[in-house]
Amino acid sequence: DVEAIARVDGVDAVTTEHRRNDAVAWQGERISASLRELRYVGKPFLAGELLRGRLPTAEEVSFGAHVALVGPNTVDRGFEGVDPIGQEIMIADKAFRVIGVFRAPASDVAFSSDGGWNLYIPEGALERPMFFGLMAWVELDPKVSVETTVAGIAEVLHARHPDAAPAGIGGPASEAGEFIDVINGITYGVLRLAALAVVLSAVALATLSWSRARRLRRVYGIRRSQGATALGIFWRALRSAVLATTMAGAVALGIAYLAIELVEDLIQMPLQFDPVWFAWTAGAALVATVLGGGIPAWRAARWVPAETIRSGRE
Repeated sequence: DVEAIARVDGVDAVTTEHRRNDAVAWQGERISASLRELRYVGKPFLAGELLRGRLPTAEEVSFGAHVALVGPNTVDRGFEGVDPIGQEIMIADKAFRVIGVFRAPASDVAFSSDGGWNLYIPEGALERPMFFGLMAWVELDPKVSVETTVAGIAEVLHARHPDAAPAGIGGPASEAGEFIDVINGITYGVLRLAALAVVLSAVALATLSWSRARRLRRVYGIRRSQGATALGIFWRALRSAVLATTMAGAVALGIAYLAIELVEDLIQMPLQFDPVWFAWTAGAALVATVLGGGIPAWRAARWVPAETIRSGRE
């Protein structure tokens, strides 16, 4: 079933959970936790918020390594102010090393009113199938309608189990799919506009840089005849493009900040940004600079001094 769900259009990754009823102990004392076994289908993914440490790797989950994620409620009640990362806990008389503190989302489907009590270990680490309650968390592709994806999952499960009761489907995506679709539409609309802006910026910058290089052709020739290197000419020609890109970037950041404030006021919730987006933005600006300013600067650096001076006089 899980592999079939993973093939549904709009599903990026699936992680399964088996609930268990084994006792969990630390330093000989039992601690409260809702034990879950993990299995990744596709890339490593776990619904919730990693507060500290790290998630189990795909290799650790695949081989049933003795590592564990504990919830913040379990940390507050069971570890008495001790840093849980690196501590050993006992589950069914087997030692597990805590590698992270993770808060799972509350969900009626997951039989969890507070995901802060969840404790995760890789599937198969206890080597006995004493579990009950199978659940799958699904990471959705934001480019596909949430409603369409959820309907596809339900259809797959019904086709595989036509005589069984419908599977329970819930969670933030299912409950707020329409809202998420709107946010995704805004996000990808902005991305398309940003891509178009990068292309137009590169074209405009190339036109400006080429015009300036042609206008200063005689100056570059004189400098070359006086001993200036091709690299020096290249940087001199590129410098104006870098300055223009920096100024445009500052203006764009200001506009983006105002747009973020406006969107937050409209949707009445804060927006969170991944640092990867800033890296992509810087990379796009670099591409625009290289294409728009670097190529004319490279051409100016290759001009022969005598021809450059003669062209300038003409």
